[in-house]
Amino acid sequence: MGEAVTDQPAFIPEPLDPDAEGADAIPRAWDPEDWPEMADAAAPDAVDDYVPFADRVPEAPLPVAAGHELFADAGPTTHDNHLGNYAMFFGVVAFAATAVLYLWGAGLWWLDVVLGGIGAYYGVRGFKAASRGRATNRSSAVVGGLMGLVGAIAAAVYLVVVAFALTRALSQF
Repeated sequence: MGEAVTDQPAFIPEPLDPDAEGADAIPRAWDPEDWPEMADAAAPDAVDDYVPFADRVPEAPLPVAAGHELFADAGPTTHDNHLGNYAMFFGVVAFAATAVLYLWGAGLWWLDVVLGGIGAYYGVRGFKAASRGRATNRSSAVVGGLMGLVGAIAAAVYLVVVAFALTRALSQF
């Protein structure tokens, strides 16, 4: 309980008197007689150059140019590539759903609008991420977003055409 808190390892006690010699002094890390190849002029004085951690002067931070971040200059990353992948997936599915809608007249136009909208949304987000350097698949995001947008618009056009055809047919009666 009476031990002082220092930055020295527990097996090398720090002396109470920094100028102490003998048994109370800081022991050397190695004995020059045991390791003569390490015995140069600077090594025996290295113990005297010790500065306790609390007394050390912190190093100045590295200068960073205005408008730059220290670790952000490495180039584009693939952190947000999933956005372009999502756009491509939903865009292709919406495009395929549009083909099914027009060929077979299936009643899933609402699914095509939803999937196309999701594809367009992820396409915009993927394009912005690529512009900021957080994604490398800008083309996937653009193509997926455009395919989703085409699918959603085609489904909306289909819905409008069917609605006009139904109202025209019903007005004939």
